[in-house]
Amino acid sequence: MLDKLVVNRRTGSPAELAKRLGVSRSQLYLIIEYLKDMGLIISYSRKINSFYYEENSRLSIEFHFKVISDEEGKIIYGGKIPQYCADHPFSWTQ
Repeated sequence: MLDKLVVNRRTGSPAELAKRLGVSRSQLYLIIEYLKDMGLIISYSRKINSFYYEENSRLSIEFHFKVISDEEGKIIYGGKIPQYCADHPFSWTQ
């Protein structure tokens, strides 16, 4: 949601954006600083009353899933698969 608002230059003021995202204004600035640390060039314009990306910056988030064997699971969880994993509806092992 944040990325879409910034791309479309429709974030509103920092206070409005913070309220929309359900965070405090100081938390919003921490998020923006984190995005800047990740390489995004993001600024705020009083003229358009919005944050915007400079130099065609764009946020991209990717998720990768991998099916692992029971042995790999034991390595990840220190030798034993936690009970909440064994009882999970998507767990096919006994």
